[in-house]
Amino acid sequence: MSSARRLEYLVDRVGGPDTFANIAAGKKGAWSAPAVLEATRMIRQLVDAGGFAKGFTSVSADTGQAEAQLYTGKAAMLLQGSWGYGSINTGSPKFVSESHLGWAGFPSVAGGKGDPSDIVGNPANFFSLSAQASAKEKKTAVSYLKDGVYNDAYVDSLLKNADVPPVKDLDAKIKASANADWSSYVYNLTRDAKNFQLSWDQALSPGLGDALLTHLDQLFLGQLSPEQFCAQMDKAAAK
Repeated sequence: MSSARRLEYLVDRVGGPDTFANIAAGKKGAWSAPAVLEATRMIRQLVDAGGFAKGFTSVSADTGQAEAQLYTGKAAMLLQGSWGYGSINTGSPKFVSESHLGWAGFPSVAGGKGDPSDIVGNPANFFSLSAQASAKEKKTAVSYLKDGVYNDAYVDSLLKNADVPPVKDLDAKIKASANADWSSYVYNLTRDAKNFQLSWDQALSPGLGDALLTHLDQLFLGQLSPEQFCAQMDKAAAK
């Protein structure tokens, strides 16, 4: 999966949500915070220990390559959004039906400030509404999503495919679905999260998001040290 997801979770687990809040707010030197530096050092430690194939930076999530690493026996774990389950079930139904697939949340880090219930990234696809919208526009948008998009028929079709819609009070429907264990896990994970942070490369400006992905690739490839990564991101944020 994307190298960005690893960094996001590690920073949250080490320093808590305030670390990225300072980055998003444009606080000077925020990218050189101890939690970011520690997280990048942990990534380099894993790379240097041989945790990834030589030259690895990330695996495409759009083509199904990431999920295929699991059911073809080339990887033991995958950091992925909830759509990964459906991709695996489509690519290798027996892998799921024979109980070879398990799941768990991103773990805590010893001595870290982040809560294990925190979510970073995009557990599922979603819609967003501009904060600049008028009250009437907001009401129209919510009505459209509630009645025009997430109506009963569409919700049922999502659950059938092991997707979890952002709708309240679905416990009974989820328990009756074909993929109840998985769907319940995702539903509760999102509902009970103490903090929910959008993926960094989407929460940041396009330019800074691109810089993040570029410098992370360089970190994985050994072209930047953790200290250099932080310095480069502070420099990019100051532009």
